[in-house]
Amino acid sequence: MGIRIAATNFDKTPDEVLYVEMDFSSVLSTGATITSVNVAFDPSGELSENVGARQISGQKVIFLLQGGTAGSDYEMEVEATADNGETAEGVAFVVVRNPSS
Repeated sequence: MGIRIAATNFDKTPDEVLYVEMDFSSVLSTGATITSVNVAFDPSGELSENVGARQISGQKVIFLLQGGTAGSDYEMEVEATADNGETAEGVAFVVVRNPSS
């Protein structure tokens, strides 16, 4: 298990596509570059990431989230591995709201 960055909160509607950025520069060594990322959602199956749209730039990762059920809350857990072997974890809480909210 790596060092965890502070949790972040986002909200979206079920039809909205949301770009989410996680910056691991506060916990990775200077000069380390993220080489791989694992993502898990709790609960799983409704909110998803478009993996093909994922962008890794140095110590930042941008995700494209879609779906979800209105009125539901999701936890997105991210584990990033850097080229020097360091690992870091990030958590985002995503609230899916009704379009009129």
